[in-house]
Amino acid sequence: MRSSLWLLLVVGFWVQAKAQQENLMTLAQLEQWPKYRRLEDAVTNVPYAIKLDLSYHEMSDIGQDLGNLNNLQLLNFEFNRVSALPREIGRLKQLQYIYGKENQLRTLPEEFGNLWNLRYADLSINQLERLPASIARLRTLRHLNLTQNRLANLPLQWSSLDSLTYLNFRFNFLATLPADLFNLPAVRYLNLANNRIRELPATGGEMPYIEELDLSYNGLNELPGWLFQIKSLKRLKLNHNNLRRLPQNLSGLYGIEEIDLRNNKNLPLLDVNRLRAALPNARIKF
Repeated sequence: MRSSLWLLLVVGFWVQAKAQQENLMTLAQLEQWPKYRRLEDAVTNVPYAIKLDLSYHEMSDIGQDLGNLNNLQLLNFEFNRVSALPREIGRLKQLQYIYGKENQLRTLPEEFGNLWNLRYADLSINQLERLPASIARLRTLRHLNLTQNRLANLPLQWSSLDSLTYLNFRFNFLATLPADLFNLPAVRYLNLANNRIRELPATGGEMPYIEELDLSYNGLNELPGWLFQIKSLKRLKLNHNNLRRLPQNLSGLYGIEEIDLRNNKNLPLLDVNRLRAALPNARIKF
């Protein structure tokens, strides 16, 4: 009996999600749709409230009524003083695009992970100190920009984000990283520059499509061997670190075009020459 009930719930969930996906618009289509500039107006016209633009409103709070906009697909609240998103945001099952840069966000609610159609989120230039573990449930997310926040650590699980192609953590306070961050199955661009990273996880590198990895302006002393075995990688930025040696096996970067090793004053020239010999077609900056 319980198993049958559980099956019905799962099927019902799938049917509901499928129906909502069929109503989703492309970004080009959304650009043609009229936008609401006030939450009060959007709430009184819920069926037509597809886009809500609250940018430059000098507001500090969006309000719980946001959760009533069940057809909302694009939310813009850039350039305000918003310090927290309401928990009710998790009810916006059709929300695809969030533009929230230059606010004062410190945390995201756990319900953020309920945005199962979210594709794009720009939360750069905020004050985020932590991310909810539920972020691992955002299976449709493709673009996540968290540049210039206050993140010191990250959730453990990332590989479940199997649509994510762009991830930017530049200018945060990250010192250690979860190994699963380097197992993103679809990522093409990963930026971890300008943090406080001193070492990378011993395991990782299951990123079959990554093309650019930026680890510049950190405090790295050594590099794990898996970093030089990523076949799809084209650009690897390691400049402005404290590297003292390179791994023994350096020949696995089959697609590499450029490696930047500048301003690693303690890195022996012997290691750099060994890298050049292993990758004769790559441009090595030192």
